[in-house]
Amino acid sequence: VHDLRVGRIQLVRELVLLARRCNDRAVLAEARLIGFRPLLADALFAVGDLAWRTADPGAEQTLYDAVAAADAVADDGLRADAYITLLVLVGRDRGQAAEGDRLAGLARAAIERLGERGTLREARLDSALGALLAQRSELDRARAVLEQALTLDRAAGAERGLDVAVDLGTLGNVDLFAGRYPAARARYEEALAIDEARLGPDHPTVAADLDSLGIACWYQGQYAAALERHQRALVIRERALGPEHPQVAVTLTNLGNVLLVTNDAAGAVARYQRALAITEKTRGAEHPTVATIHVNFGSAYAELGRPGEGLAHLERALTIQEQALGPVHPDVGSTLGGIADLLHDLHRDAEARGYQRRALAILEAALGKDHPDLVGPLRGLAAEELALGRPAEAIAALVRAIAISEAS
Repeated sequence: VHDLRVGRIQLVRELVLLARRCNDRAVLAEARLIGFRPLLADALFAVGDLAWRTADPGAEQTLYDAVAAADAVADDGLRADAYITLLVLVGRDRGQAAEGDRLAGLARAAIERLGERGTLREARLDSALGALLAQRSELDRARAVLEQALTLDRAAGAERGLDVAVDLGTLGNVDLFAGRYPAARARYEEALAIDEARLGPDHPTVAADLDSLGIACWYQGQYAAALERHQRALVIRERALGPEHPQVAVTLTNLGNVLLVTNDAAGAVARYQRALAITEKTRGAEHPTVATIHVNFGSAYAELGRPGEGLAHLERALTIQEQALGPVHPDVGSTLGGIADLLHDLHRDAEARGYQRRALAILEAALGKDHPDLVGPLRGLAAEELALGRPAEAIAALVRAIAISEAS
């Protein structure tokens, strides 16, 4: 039995190497030709996991085929691994939160059948689930499962260094969403140091760390530092992944955001246009990331003095977000605030005031009354109050915005 297992592992390694040299059909044909069903299950997972990492549209079906093959040979370990990758692909990357929850439950059940609670496989599940929870702003729960994963991965020692970096990066996202920008930056810097040491300076994972670090710099108003990190990330991603990869679109969006706040709105629009084309092609027109790009277009067109065009983009973003994320998600609140700003530019101040109040209510409920993301809607509300002849209310909103800004 031991010899058979060793032989199976060696075959899988050879098949994975083959997957990097030729197409998926050749790999799976080799596995089917051998005729050993556990090996076929391993090969399906290896090909599906590689397809997910390279944004191949066939990744989801291949991974579900791996689950079916694992079912046929009662391999709960492989079943759990495939469900974890599907959780990331379907739940996080495609924004299908409910399906992500279902996949997390299936992975957890397989792990429990294996008797592997508190193991490194469960740490991988918690890391993936934490990313999904952070994405939909369940920050306390996300932090709890991610801290658990980080503890397990750190305890495992040097061989889990890359997993430690993943955990740190996702915890950095939680800190960023919670408005703790220095803490987020420290997490990203630690993750970057680990990944550069283990993978080299030109690996796509290093690009992801640089992108995250650039965002943290952006939030802290350090725009030159943010621009340098995003530009480096773009070079790495285009060279390693190709110009049409969805991660390239992420970096283009981040670059556009920096250009926008450094008075290059036209340059920002050019980056957003390319990012939108890539994201709609690879993730579909209804993905939450598409909505984010539309929001950014709204800000850019406002800077260019074209509020009507900006409003159309923001209304499109709101439709996508309410359907994908629900009506009280923080992203919905932020978009409502952007719509209000453009309505103000169009001298529709009574409408704008209503949108800003709705935005504030959503953001306060989701993030708390002292979160930095409230500053924009408070400034917008002050503008509406002033335009409508209520200077005292405007002053109250601005005083509160100043207090939050100073504290953060």
